[in-house]
Amino acid sequence: MRLVAGRDTELVIEDLQLDLKFGKGEYILLAVSTKFTREMITEDLAEVGLGVSGWYTDSAQRYAVLIATPSAHT
Repeated sequence: MRLVAGRDTELVIEDLQLDLKFGKGEYILLAVSTKFTREMITEDLAEVGLGVSGWYTDSAQRYAVLIATPSAHT
């Protein structure tokens, strides 16, 4: 699934200090999967030198957004 910008769009997420700009027709790929657990993803990221710097879920913990950043040990 993907979201496609119908016009030039700017999205600001202040809590993450993130400013995203999309031109008309540009898109973001979205994926929803239940085959991954936090533990599995954390281990996979560690193998390539990344760590979980943010993990955000809905109140029922059915969905999550993960922010991965370079590990301090790389």
